[in-house]
Amino acid sequence: MKILYILIIAIISILSYDVCYGESPVSADLNLYGTYIDNIYQASFPESDYISLTQLDLSYDFDSGMSIFYDVRLSLFSKHSELHNHDHSLGIGHEKEIFQGKGTLFYGSGLELRQNTIEYDFYNYYNGSVYTDLKYHFSETFTSKAGFSIDYEHYPNYQPFSFFENSGFLQFSKSFQTKTSLHLGLNAGLRKYPNLDDQKGIDYSTKLTSTVKVGQSLTEKTGLQLLYSWNYLPQSIEYNEILEKGYFFIEDILEDEYSFSSHKYQITLKHIGLWNTMLKGTLSRENRTYNVPIDTKNEKRTDNNSTFYLEIEKKLSPPIDSFKDLSLNIGFLYRKSKSNDPDFDYYTNITSLGIKAAF
Repeated sequence: MKILYILIIAIISILSYDVCYGESPVSADLNLYGTYIDNIYQASFPESDYISLTQLDLSYDFDSGMSIFYDVRLSLFSKHSELHNHDHSLGIGHEKEIFQGKGTLFYGSGLELRQNTIEYDFYNYYNGSVYTDLKYHFSETFTSKAGFSIDYEHYPNYQPFSFFENSGFLQFSKSFQTKTSLHLGLNAGLRKYPNLDDQKGIDYSTKLTSTVKVGQSLTEKTGLQLLYSWNYLPQSIEYNEILEKGYFFIEDILEDEYSFSSHKYQITLKHIGLWNTMLKGTLSRENRTYNVPIDTKNEKRTDNNSTFYLEIEKKLSPPIDSFKDLSLNIGFLYRKSKSNDPDFDYYTNITSLGIKAAF
């Protein structure tokens, strides 16, 4: 872990020097966060911890429209050191205008590596992906976007997690003179687990996700957004063979959209206040039905989650010219879950303080 911190500091130093003393095709975003969570496992047996998160996103842009990126994410825990982990992504992408400038074609590929401690090494994985997206402007107020991707994710220490995935999406966005925006999205995916068969002999899952977002400008500095999301599983394996209770919630396979059907309702209010301070409040309600039996009657687990999130972000004056942007971020989240499985009937509070910097 210390080697990673040294590497990150060295990269930041080189990048700052490069940007300060000349034009550079390199850009970077750095996030440093400290977080306190009073229910780290998101379960009925609450345990608290302090987490430090370091995230660095680097990209190198070529004149030809091609870019190379490298992202690293490091999470360290004060009490539960067995949860330390780091994640690395390396990729290449290309952007090209087509249809006489009305369309933009994106395509690329990426590799990702995730490493955990020995206690949680069954979450270690390697991922390879290729993708292509097409964005088309029908007019200045109406755009569409479609894309397709292929992924392979391999878990060397726990083969049942490994999968192949094909997924595609279609989106439409429309803005109106009333300062209203409408966004419609549809996503479909198929995931095959070559090393897993459930009790019915099925080794694949499929999902359909649709999203409707309506945005409305209330004043010059205030906006409102309403969201509805629906997730449906035409086919899903039963995950009871690969589930273990008690691990860190971010790695919980039940957070995977291939494991539950759901309806989500969300309202977000955003306001730019004094001294260019952004305030954003989000209230959401989500009903999930998991493809996981919780008793001998084969009753499925159902959760009803209520979440409130408040975020405050203040733009800061960069102390040196190498910063393109610098801001202080404070966040608070409260979540309550009512479940027919007593192990997942809980509430949690999360408070975070961080700095975001763009080079």
